[in-house]
Amino acid sequence: MKVSSYKIYDAGTGIGAEADHFAAGKLEVGGTADAAVRWLGVPVREIVDVQKIAAVAADVAWTQTFQPAGTIAAGDEFYLTVQYGDSRQRQRKVYKHIAVAGAVTATDICNAFRALVNGDEFIAITATGTTTLILTADAAGTGVQYIVTSGATNAATFAPAAPATADVQKTDAAYFAGKYEFVDADDFGSSTDDYIAYVVAYEDSGASADGRVLARRVAAIFIDGATSVATLETALNGTNHLAGRVDILA
Repeated sequence: MKVSSYKIYDAGTGIGAEADHFAAGKLEVGGTADAAVRWLGVPVREIVDVQKIAAVAADVAWTQTFQPAGTIAAGDEFYLTVQYGDSRQRQRKVYKHIAVAGAVTATDICNAFRALVNGDEFIAITATGTTTLILTADAAGTGVQYIVTSGATNAATFAPAAPATADVQKTDAAYFAGKYEFVDADDFGSSTDDYIAYVVAYEDSGASADGRVLARRVAAIFIDGATSVATLETALNGTNHLAGRVDILA
């Protein structure tokens, strides 16, 4: 996505009072920005959407836990299917284990699957746990989201113990520079801090062969994650924004 203009507020920079965020019919955001790139203010009446990207302090790896349960008997078959990749090409790995006499506890089943997964050098997942099977991606913040299904035959069950924890990236300068075209990581005061982002879509008129037309543009405000943003969110959602258009901030 192209960002036509942006402001950056680094750590220690206040964004000002609620009344400072709108001036002369434009969204300006208060305080003194540490960087203002092509910023001319966003015409309030042309704003069509505001989205917030909350600050993420550190990369988080995908993980999910699975639990064998029920009455497990010799001959019961357990399976685990792992899918990963993008929409164009998906990889699919299937792991199976058949319970044998004398090894029919939840720990026995999980031991078997831990050995299968950890012995597979072609998948970037590590299996841990004891009475549960905990799958964790080897790298965090890579954007890889695994889709895993499981099951068992007869009276035994093998199911997720909870929804998966999705892979997320730290919202630092490199993250936003990679996500938005025309955003330069060097404009951020810190390469290690996390930032909150407010992405503002608006319509701006411009010249074309057919005369004046409305073009969709995007502006962004990046604020260090340690900074209070209460006044900005109140302003965006309240009467300072535009009468009749409230709660525009998702």
